Amino acid sequence: MLAAEVQSRASNTSYARDFGELKARIITRKQSIDVLARVAGAKPSLLESLDAAVQSLEHEKHPFLERKAIKEARVKVCTDASDRTNEVFRRVAVAIHKCWAPIVAAGSDGSLGELMREVVEQAFASHMDDVAGLTRPYIHAVALLVITDGIDIDVFAVTPRAQSEEQE
Repeated sequence: MLAAEVQSRASNTSYARDFGELKARIITRKQSIDVLARVAGAKPSLLESLDAAVQSLEHEKHPFLERKAIKEARVKVCTDASDRTNEVFRRVAVAIHKCWAPIVAAGSDGSLGELMREVVEQAFASHMDDVAGLTRPYIHAVALLVITDGIDIDVFAVTPRAQSEEQE
């Protein structure tokens, strides 16, 4: 990560007319420490988060076939989650997050599998339009990402802009 930052700053090979232009091409100690701090504080990938959640379900002795179905849906869920323009995934994730917030506020304490099932049942009860047409394993996988903070819901709160900055 640090090497990529240095490379991006040094990629400008045009003639520098003054020290200010030259200074923009170097990386200071503080900037390098900031880059390293961002890397150290980086969240695990969606796939790693989901795999860790499934591993927790295994430790809880969650039903095997349900775990297997979630594992099979994880690639599609992670692919959909990484596409910020995917409105279907966005609606499902926001619906599950809306169902998860009251469960947290109520102080529900149960195993990950119990919480996952509870939030999915709430989503089917109160947000049927958002989860309709999707498989339960898919929705369970999204719920696991929401419950374990594997996905940042705020990223999906903003809809993509219709025109780019160059067109403005």
